[in-house]
Parts: sequence; C-alpha cells; structure tokens
Amino acid sequence: MDDFRLRVERVKTKLIENPESVLNHFKLDYVNKGNRLVLRCPVHSGADNESAVSVMLDGYVGCWSCFTRFCNDEFGGDLLGLVWGILTNRQNKKPLFGEVLTYCEENIGIGEATAGDTDFVRLCNTLNKEIDEHKILGKREQLIKTLQIPSPYFLAKGFTPEILTKFSIGDCHNPQKPMHNRAVCPVFDETGQFVIGCAGRRIPEKDYLKKWKFSYGLKVGSYFYGLWEAKQRILETSRAIVVEGQADVVWLHENGYNETVGLFGANLTDNQLKLLNKLGIMNLVILMDGDEAGREASDRIKTKTQDYFNTRIIHLSEGQDPDDLDPQELNSLL
Repeated sequence: MDDFRLRVERVKTKLIENPESVLNHFKLDYVNKGNRLVLRCPVHSGADNESAVSVMLDGYVGCWSCFTRFCNDEFGGDLLGLVWGILTNRQNKKPLFGEVLTYCEENIGIGEATAGDTDFVRLCNTLNKEIDEHKILGKREQLIKTLQIPSPYFLAKGFTPEILTKFSIGDCHNPQKPMHNRAVCPVFDETGQFVIGCAGRRIPEKDYLKKWKFSYGLKVGSYFYGLWEAKQRILETSRAIVVEGQADVVWLHENGYNETVGLFGANLTDNQLKLLNKLGIMNLVILMDGDEAGREASDRIKTKTQDYFNTRIIHLSEGQDPDDLDPQELNSLL
C-alpha cells in the first residue's frame, strides 16, 4: 500500500475517533441525538433546514448525509468528505484533495504519524471493511404476536392478505409500543428469521406525526427493505429493482417482481452500493416515484451505479408511484 493511501486512511481513521471535534473546529451548531449529530448543511449555500445533515455516532461512525441536496455524493460520505465540502463552501472554490488532507493534519489535531497509526493490517481492515452486522432485536415469531396481521391499513389500500402476511405487516395498537398507531413493516435479516428493525407508517393522518418512523438503531443506509424475500431471486436473475418505499416493494412482489428491494428513501448510499456488488448483480432497474425528487434521485443513482451495472431508469408520470401501477402497466415497463 503506497504512502499516500496510508496517509488518507490514517486521516479518515483519526477523524472518526471524535466526530464532534470536527464540527467544533468549524464552530458549527449541532444537536446530539444520541446515535447521530444533527445540523444545518455546512456545505451548500442558503441552508436553512436545521436537521438537513446527520453525522452518525454508532454503526458507521462519521458517515454523514445531506438530505436536502445530497452534498455527500459530491464530496464523499465520510468525515474527510465533510471537511472537503466545508472548505469548498468557505473558500468559494474546491481545494485539491491533498490540500484537504494537509488541512486536517495541521488544523484538526491529528498530529504526526506514529508506527501504530500506519500498521498495515489495521489499515487493510479499514479499507476492506465489510458491512456491519445488524443488531438483532428478536425473533420473527415474537414480533408478529404484537401486531394485527394482515394490516387493516394496507388491506384498505388494496394489498392482499397473503402478501401482507408474507411480509408480516400489521397494525400496532399497543400504546406502550413506539410504533403505536402505525402500520408496521418489520425489517428482517437476510435469513428472514430475525428482526433488525421496523418501519411504521402512521395510521391516523395527523400532520404532527411523521409519515414514516424507523425504529431506533436501524441502519437504513446499510440495508434494503425486503432483501430477505428478494435475495434468492436476485441471485438467480442477476437483476435488482430498486424503489423508494416499503409499500412499493410489497406491491411489486405481489405482482411477481420478487427481485425488488427498497432504499428506505430516495438515496442509494455507498454501503447499499457495496451490498449490490456483493449480490453480484449485472442489471439494475431504478423505479423511483414520479415527482421531481424521484427524477433527481434516479439521475443520482444512475450516475453512481452505471460504472458497475447495466443501469436503467424507468420514469413514471407526474404524481405516480410504483404502487399505483396495475399489473399490466408493470409488465409493460419491466
């Protein structure tokens, strides 16, 4: 491994030892949410959303995302990329990558390298780090006892009892549970036997409730919704269809497209790209919502994946979502 690569990995490793020190260095205001730091985006101009950026403190420590303009896609999703973006904003020009390294070494308390910092095995483990295992919350059969399955909410939306039962989707009526008054889409590990989190869709249409709520600690940027059901089909066909939401996944599976997985949103993360590569896919179909955000997301994902896969975008009509499509429309598109 050459000296420059060692230098890069050393700086990255040192930065994630204390993410807060990076934000403090730039005198940024943030809120510590326990598992992440939340703040305005310090990279793009005119940022006014107080929670536009999250910097992770557990799991993928130091990984950051800008949820308004996805600045992390341009500069990289680690803390070194965040520093690069901040310097670009404050200097009104994009510095060279080497200049960013030097800035970190001279200004953010990294100091001189030691023999321990450049240990070959340690750095190789960082470079080749596999996606972290997800924390197991319990067995599948334990969770389904707490839900009304199949979900009356999703039944009213036109989903069949069979597909909802297959995905163990049910309504939560227990006021002591975090997902109370939500239609719960459990997230299982790749075996389908263990729960690693939940996504809950609000049942009462109250503006003060977030439309979707994710269970604490669920690493949505490191997994796909429905992968436990889709994995075998993906391996057989070398194709994956990616959609935004949980309902989209279930609808496509109901119509026979079992290679469909969900992004938990409209952004494909580096870890999700890594997971697609592990699955050995050759063809990727991008099927986002038919709005401006969905079209922009499709373009970003294609740019990010086209060097790895045969990537195809399917554009939907304005206001149309994948779960709005009837079987004939799906067949003609897919």
